[in-house]
Amino acid sequence: MKRISSILFFLAVLCIQLTGQIRLEYTTPRLQTYKPGDKIELNIIVKTRPETCTKGMKQVKIYMSGLKKEKLSDWKELSKGLWTAHITLSVLETAKKSGRLTIIRRVDKEDLFKQELFPVE
Repeated sequence: MKRISSILFFLAVLCIQLTGQIRLEYTTPRLQTYKPGDKIELNIIVKTRPETCTKGMKQVKIYMSGLKKEKLSDWKELSKGLWTAHITLSVLETAKKSGRLTIIRRVDKEDLFKQELFPVE
């Protein structure tokens, strides 16, 4: 029984490492709370299946609530299956308790999802 548990754990870890993911890196300091007009700069890093091309990265959809997209760079491939884009956001006056950034990539072989909240005071 212990052996089966170890094998299942190993397979779960392996699956997590092989699957895609979306990560955000702040290029401006991350704040505890934001005010309307604050700028937020992020690098969006997407790890996908290695055969993904620039055309495939057009499947990435970015949705915002309480935020405005100021700039979004083109996708650049850092290495096989590792992509990055730089985004600049500003917090809107209409943001209630928080701004929300949602990034989704849906294709027939994988679904990726990342959501980040920006508390507004």
